[in-house]
Amino acid sequence: MDNTNCMNSMIEIQGDPNVVGNHRIHHCSFQKMSGGGGDYGCEPIRLGDSQYSTCNLSTIVEFCVFDSTHDADSETISVKSMNNVIRYNTFSNNPGGYVSFRNGNNHVAYGNFFLNSSGVRIKQGANISLYNNYFYQCNPPIIFVDMTGLYPD
Repeated sequence: MDNTNCMNSMIEIQGDPNVVGNHRIHHCSFQKMSGGGGDYGCEPIRLGDSQYSTCNLSTIVEFCVFDSTHDADSETISVKSMNNVIRYNTFSNNPGGYVSFRNGNNHVAYGNFFLNSSGVRIKQGANISLYNNYFYQCNPPIIFVDMTGLYPD
């Protein structure tokens, strides 16, 4: 699949400010996605968007495999909502592909395997817990916290 400059994710959940999501994505396999890379909205999974980042999606992503998906988008999982859990997933052969907490608060990522992948990126979120994740032969940075624009100087 060629996703060059696409604006469509494989699985995308949009929030509603008046409804708690309580979604569960599990036992999925994403493999060999291609395209332009970068940040073109071609994520395998997108939970919310910046406009509705305060929506409570309360989504669990678990037991999924992401192999060689980094060429579609630099965000393997893009989180732009509230109260999500990323657990027990395997990210392999994704150098340049992150689990990215872009917006929203109260997230947890644990029990994931990052094998020859880039790890986790945190940007403009608060109360994010990362624990019991396994990183093997990963490209630095494994955990990248970007505070650009949040604090003067």
